Amino acid sequence: MRCKACQHILWNQPAPSDGSARVCPECGTAYTLAEFGFKPGTVKFCCRHCATAYYGTSPEGHLEPSAFNCAVCANPITMEECVVTPHDAMADVAPMLREPLPWFEQGPLLSRWWRTVCVGLKKASSIHTRLTEQPNIGRAVAFLSLHAWISGVVSAVLGVVMSLGAFNMLFGGGLNLGLNNMLAVQVASYIAYPLYMLFAAVVAAWAVSLASVEGLSFKRAFEIIIYSSGVLLYMLIPFCGGLIGLILWAIAASQAIAAAAPKDRATSPVILLLVGGFAALVLEGLIGFGISMLTQF
Repeated sequence: MRCKACQHILWNQPAPSDGSARVCPECGTAYTLAEFGFKPGTVKFCCRHCATAYYGTSPEGHLEPSAFNCAVCANPITMEECVVTPHDAMADVAPMLREPLPWFEQGPLLSRWWRTVCVGLKKASSIHTRLTEQPNIGRAVAFLSLHAWISGVVSAVLGVVMSLGAFNMLFGGGLNLGLNNMLAVQVASYIAYPLYMLFAAVVAAWAVSLASVEGLSFKRAFEIIIYSSGVLLYMLIPFCGGLIGLILWAIAASQAIAAAAPKDRATSPVILLLVGGFAALVLEGLIGFGISMLTQF
């Protein structure tokens, strides 16, 4: 159970004795226990007077009823007054009900894409709690492909415009083989955007698996890294957006991996995602050069 604003762990926090609202001790954001969903029977609601534990039986894992007299000390208590702790020292996210990523839901494609991007932008550290039990690589690749094409459209248009402008200044305009080559490189680079981004994600996920981050397989790390790519939206900024997006993606992916791992070992993913991004840019240049050469024949 984590603060929805700063991700600070909220287990074992007593309610204020004066009856005021609970607040996160880290950032001061107010919250209630009713805001969180738990797997039934997996968390303990402890009486504030005698620490007697009760278990939530509602579909959301809440106490039923929410107010009663403690069976041991006979004091009246409410669910919001209880100290909540995971049963049997479970991992802090294990008892939580999963709130799936919008990408997994039904509905319009662009709506699901946008809402998933917002999760990556605002709550990258919560991504691991939203994934299904079994990794789904195909679904993740589909998301990143769409995301890369939408985020890269400004760079592609600018590339075409700059190619036309440069050719017009140098050669006075007109379509010929040289201009066709320049336009072909720009269009092909845009089409291949998902390939570059996937290459960077594979490198980062490989780094996580090499670092033997506890509880994270290559497939799971690959999913987390891809769905943390909401910041690639910064690629829509002309000229410098690509570099900004890549650096911010490395940071967001690191935070998402660190939140998913009991031991904070996200340094390698950050470094290798940057390396992967550089390698992706080199790959982009090689593909562009190859297309340019092919169009001359």
